[in-house]
Amino acid sequence: MDKPFDWTQKRPDFDTMTYEETIRFCIALEQAAAAFYEELVQGTDDPVAKALFGELALMERGHEQRLEQLDEEAFFETVPTTIIDLKTTDYLEVAEPGQELTTQGILILAAQREKATRDLYAELALRYAAEPFLHEFFKMMAEEEAKHKYILEEEYERMMGGEM
Repeated sequence: MDKPFDWTQKRPDFDTMTYEETIRFCIALEQAAAAFYEELVQGTDDPVAKALFGELALMERGHEQRLEQLDEEAFFETVPTTIIDLKTTDYLEVAEPGQELTTQGILILAAQREKATRDLYAELALRYAAEPFLHEFFKMMAEEEAKHKYILEEEYERMMGGEM
């Protein structure tokens, strides 16, 4: 999959994809996420937003590397965590296509993208339930995406002055 992931497209049918196709899809997904945050870094003058988006871009590049290497030994050295889902942005609407987004709108969009990616990795964990390493790997990737959503929602709440 050479082109970046198109967030408007339907998810592929993972039941018809090989393991290698699934991993290539996930790598493209992470590349698109990193490019999204890198573009946001370039498009903002807000130093807090610039640092936040830069940090998220680095995390997404790290996910890309994990997927490319799929090092089982290194994977099991990580400590799993469970992230609380604040759900702050789950039901908020983003501006219409073509409209310029505010920083709050960007945070909503980014958090919703992280939720979609988390859900996708959770689906893949179920798909590979019979293969312990892949099952645990995709569960861990889902938690990583949940962490990104949490970071974005915390920032959104901070910007909104705790009005949520």
